[in-house]
Amino acid sequence: MEFCQWFSNHIVGLDDDQLARMTVTMWFLLNQRNSRIWNGSMAGVQSVVQQGLETWKCVRQLVQHSVNVQGQSQKWEKPPVGFLKCNIDADILDQGVAMGAGFVIRNNEGAVAYCGCWKIRGSFSPTLAEALCLKNVLQFMISQGLSNVRMELDAKIVVDGINDNGINDFEMGMIFEYCRGLINQGNNFDLYHVRRSASASATLSAKSFVC
Repeated sequence: MEFCQWFSNHIVGLDDDQLARMTVTMWFLLNQRNSRIWNGSMAGVQSVVQQGLETWKCVRQLVQHSVNVQGQSQKWEKPPVGFLKCNIDADILDQGVAMGAGFVIRNNEGAVAYCGCWKIRGSFSPTLAEALCLKNVLQFMISQGLSNVRMELDAKIVVDGINDNGINDFEMGMIFEYCRGLINQGNNFDLYHVRRSASASATLSAKSFVC
């Protein structure tokens, strides 16, 4: 039996939740195949599948959460037409031996265009976790060819450190400088500080690995 026929026979019996989980997993496997062919990168099947399932879990929780911006202490505001808004957050997990990071990118209608979350093992200060999260999100947005993005972060130290060229904290200086360089590549990225309540969805994504 050909794969297409096998796939068609099995997909009809899946519910929406199973179909979404399978689709995300297959996308990650295909992406790893392409990375292996074009970039020579190698990753085990188990780790790729786990990454796909964790992303599916993150998106599922995000949809179920359905943030009610009207009830938040700081209202989430839509970006202008032609712009995207990216809310970013990081959190310390597992009694300080790992960090969780998440982001949600919405269009000017408030619809989710991109979102993601990941977990990194290691000991991180809250400021370092936020800065590393921002760095990874910037790299993702550039890889996707995104432009005209307003980024919002609740870590004021990170926002001030990147927006002010005069701040060169010993621990964070190199990361600040690297992020500043990515922002200034001409993609029209802007970084702003907001209260945590305005980034509730990104916060949920960052915490999605706790369970």
